[in-house]
Formats: sequence, C-alpha cells, structure tokens
Amino acid sequence: MIEPAPFTTWPKVATASVIASADRTLAPAWGRRMTRRVLQVEPIELAAGHCPHVSMPSDVARLLEQLAETHTR
Repeated sequence: MIEPAPFTTWPKVATASVIASADRTLAPAWGRRMTRRVLQVEPIELAAGHCPHVSMPSDVARLLEQLAETHTR
C-alpha cells in the first residue's frame, strides 16, 4: 500500500470489485469511486459490513461462483 504498482496500466484481465455497503472500516463511497476510476467497472455491492465472507459466506461463495462462470466463458 505504500509503494506504487510496478506497472503503468492495469493488466488486461477480467476484473470485478465487491463493495460491502455497510462497511465502517473502508468507506463504501471511496470503494465505488476507486472501482470506477481505477478498474473502470461498476462495483458489485453486498449489504454487509467489513467482513461479508464471515457474516454471509454462502452469498459471497455464490457471487464468486457467478463471477468465475461469467469470466471463464
């Protein structure tokens, strides 16, 4: 987080960003802005706090499966 990335453009790979809309550690508004600006994709939002993988693991697993299926076609 301190050093800049060693590349000048983002690699040409499928990219997704998941934002926890009730996160009180990382501001969701910041995550939305950075997702759009840096990754140039729309964020996927989960109604969860900072650790959706703990509070709603089935939903996160289902989302990851959907993303994997979408991006491997």
